[in-house]
Amino acid sequence: MSLKTSQLTKLPKAEDRKLINKLRDVLHAIKVRDMTKLIKLLSKDDRPDLNYQVPLKRKILQRAQHKQWVSPLQYACEKGTPEMVGAILAAGAMVNIRPHSPLTYAICSFKVALVDRLLHSGASPIESGDPNDWDMAVAMNLKLRSDSPNEKQQQREIITLLCKAGCDVNMRMFAVWPLGSTKIFNQVKGTNRKSRAVYQPPLLFHVVSEGDLEMCRVFLESGAEVNAKDSLYNETALYVAMTSTKEENLPIVELLLAYGADPNQSKDGSSLLHLATEQGRTKTVEALVQAGANRAALDSDGHSPLHFAAANSNTELVKLLSLPQILNKPDKDGLTALHLAADRGNLATVQALLEAGADIDVETPVTKVSPLDMALHNDHQKVADFLKKMKRNNLLQSDHAVTHSESMPELLSKTRNTPTSPKKLVTDPKEENQSLKEKLRKQEEETELLRQENNRLKQETNQQKEEINQQKEDINQQKEEINQQKEEISHLKEQHSSQLTEKDKTVVSLKKELQKFQVIHYEENSKPVPMSDQHKQALTTNWPQFLQDLHHSVVVPPLVAGGILTPHMEEEVVKAYHTRRDRNNHLLDTLLTRGDQAFYVFRQALRKDPGSEHLAALLNVD
Repeated sequence: MSLKTSQLTKLPKAEDRKLINKLRDVLHAIKVRDMTKLIKLLSKDDRPDLNYQVPLKRKILQRAQHKQWVSPLQYACEKGTPEMVGAILAAGAMVNIRPHSPLTYAICSFKVALVDRLLHSGASPIESGDPNDWDMAVAMNLKLRSDSPNEKQQQREIITLLCKAGCDVNMRMFAVWPLGSTKIFNQVKGTNRKSRAVYQPPLLFHVVSEGDLEMCRVFLESGAEVNAKDSLYNETALYVAMTSTKEENLPIVELLLAYGADPNQSKDGSSLLHLATEQGRTKTVEALVQAGANRAALDSDGHSPLHFAAANSNTELVKLLSLPQILNKPDKDGLTALHLAADRGNLATVQALLEAGADIDVETPVTKVSPLDMALHNDHQKVADFLKKMKRNNLLQSDHAVTHSESMPELLSKTRNTPTSPKKLVTDPKEENQSLKEKLRKQEEETELLRQENNRLKQETNQQKEEINQQKEDINQQKEEINQQKEEISHLKEQHSSQLTEKDKTVVSLKKELQKFQVIHYEENSKPVPMSDQHKQALTTNWPQFLQDLHHSVVVPPLVAGGILTPHMEEEVVKAYHTRRDRNNHLLDTLLTRGDQAFYVFRQALRKDPGSEHLAALLNVD
């Protein structure tokens, strides 16, 4: 179920200083990802009301532009984990709030698990106002603009979750440029954004133009209208699939046809079959024909798809698109497919058309130009000779001529093996015998030549075999030398390893021990470093004792000097809290995020102070 923006609850802003401090403690636990501290704050009897917004001291959210007010749930969706979001929701936080719902924050942060958690907790995607601000449009825009394959995959999973949640997959989203190849766009390309902003194609167009087969299947399974058209260019998803890429986009074309895409849709007077044939995309043409595309469709110039196949000399498509009713159909200029094939000079295409039954004697209505005239005009001698032979054989009344009952394909099959001039009939037996002897003599000579050529080829083959065997022997010898070198290298490595003395091993061990005691300086904005469980337990076990007896003035200066605390952290400890217990509590919370070096520096500072030696003794765990 989706919601309008007005149906979302607008959270009030916190004004009470005590409430603000409590909410900021929650935000801090989220920031450092301290789940233990967050549970501790949310389990108190006086826990803060989480349905308030608190001002942030500085810009820490990706969506922030000015001073930002944010609720704990919104902040957790930006910085936290699904477990933290679940804890905050369980503590009473509302999920459908504004401005910027938690679901929108999670989508913008590319967090798939968090989006899933929010949807299962009752979060409803926004589907009101400007369509480009809907949650589905936000996810789609992030996918389209991202250059990272990982981020694109995350947005694919988020979009799939939104589809399962019932988002409108037939919504229309603004696109700066057309997603297919459109002539109309070239006319408005120089206009301002307002004139192009009316181009808002359905979501399916965007994934089709990307060639994203996975998302196409998700949208179609979720109910996307496969034959929906955009209002500006009157295009469909199938048209976009065929024009958005230079390569053949066959998987998506087949998927759209399987979900009921209309194969006979047209644009500017041309059908999709015209377009695929003109582009020479054989597999796409086959898919369209199998889906029921009309092979006899004519464009505004009277061209059928067969005209385009013949003009492009695509013999395979000519065979696929040949139909009796269009084979001899002329276009507006009176040209048939055979005229165009003869004009291009492709003999195989001419033969395919004649085999299908094309009329060899067809002429243009006004100028009386035949296919033979087209071939002669363009100096295509082979095609011209072939057409002359076909026309001559159509008239011959010899033993190899065809009768009137024979079709053009039968004539063509005979002509391929028929010499140009008719054979002379031999009537005298002596002359016939002499002719046979002459043929036999020529055959014997040809046989002898072939035998000599065969012997020569055998000799060359034997010589090549010998060379190959010699090369194999050389390669085997090189392999043996390489194996010997490898064995020598392995032997040298073993000798080198054995030469490492016990003294060298001791030096390496001492260096490793020395690294443990090196001072680590943390950057101002460095990430939290976890403390070992042993040191963390020593602090948490004696927490009450430290809250009561610890003087921050004893340990804070050494911690700052050692690079454990930054000046900003020192200012927070000293000035932000009024009581010693609060200062000590905040100091200990901070130490837990600064690593084991913080523990060592803290314990050393206590040992040097005479009044804190009993506290240092509590930390003697190693």
